[in-house]
Amino acid sequence: MFDLRKLIPIHRTASRSTPEDVVREAEAVVHRCWLDQLTERRREMEAALRRAADRCDAAQHSLTAAQRSGDPRMIAVSQRDLEKALEAARKTLLAWERTCRALSSEADLL
Repeated sequence: MFDLRKLIPIHRTASRSTPEDVVREAEAVVHRCWLDQLTERRREMEAALRRAADRCDAAQHSLTAAQRSGDPRMIAVSQRDLEKALEAARKTLLAWERTCRALSSEADLL
């Protein structure tokens, strides 16, 4: 998951570090890692929202084309696809809102 060797600078003069300094440094490393994880989670959710919006747009375009064609079966299928895309987008938005609240709470703890 993380390569702590990259995150923690090696001290050649470790004997000069007080226990408090070591703890502070470790806390800083954990803080940075946790913020990185929160940021990554936010990016993932934003990407999911964009994908959901793209699916809704595609379904809407498909429905518009079906309506222009006048084919009732194609219209019904396209309408169903749009409803599914909208429901998936609604669920993604709810997940995004829950994630935002959780991320905000977690960030406040840091």
